[in-house]
Amino acid sequence: MKKSTKLLTALLAVSLLLPVFSSTALASSRAFSGYLLPKYQGFNYTSCYQHNQSTAAIYARADKLTNTDKCYLWAAKSDHTALSTTTISFVANSTNKWLYFSDNQSHVGEYVCLGMMNYYSSSSGAYVDGYVDFLE
Repeated sequence: MKKSTKLLTALLAVSLLLPVFSSTALASSRAFSGYLLPKYQGFNYTSCYQHNQSTAAIYARADKLTNTDKCYLWAAKSDHTALSTTTISFVANSTNKWLYFSDNQSHVGEYVCLGMMNYYSSSSGAYVDGYVDFLE
């Protein structure tokens, strides 16, 4: 009886601490949903977050695309100046891809966001859902 009580107590403690560890590890990975890819390849941007790692990149993926089958994603400064090239295209259910800063600087402490654009120049808007890790 004592062994099962100790085991139950240990399992309870681990189950209570697990959300703390997992939320800390995933704190810089942010979902974005329903972001408009404006018509005629117009730009859109996520909110900006402080980049606090020495890695000169962020990484992202597209999970769902609506009204298109491809989009471009890139890293940008808070003023929407591109930090990486827009030549990296994504399809729905893609894997994470690094979006390297083209100047090879880490931009530690600066705010960065994710830029996006429809791959096609269409007269109607499209939408993208995915994840981005700003390495906060």
